[in-house]
Amino acid sequence: MREYLTKEYHRKNGCEEQSMEFARRHQEQLKLLQQGQLVRSSALGHNGRVKVLFAGLTGEKEAYWMSAKTYRAIPLLANATVTHYRRIGRVIKAKSLDLYDPA
Repeated sequence: MREYLTKEYHRKNGCEEQSMEFARRHQEQLKLLQQGQLVRSSALGHNGRVKVLFAGLTGEKEAYWMSAKTYRAIPLLANATVTHYRRIGRVIKAKSLDLYDPA
């Protein structure tokens, strides 16, 4: 049997810990979605500001503008909602859901 197929190998290399962290973040995201919150799903920078798309459990979507500084304040792997970003800085609802549309 190959060494990398064993639990011991994965534990030694941090895989099990990372897997548990992924499961924890997934459960946290599911909880937020079940509470009716929209969670960050994608983003694109536009000349110093960022358009961020948030999605809900049933597919609803909203887009918001914020500064790059506000966007970067929350780590990429963290579950982020519009409310989280509003605690950090100015957040403005975008007119379009298209990330490439500067409106």
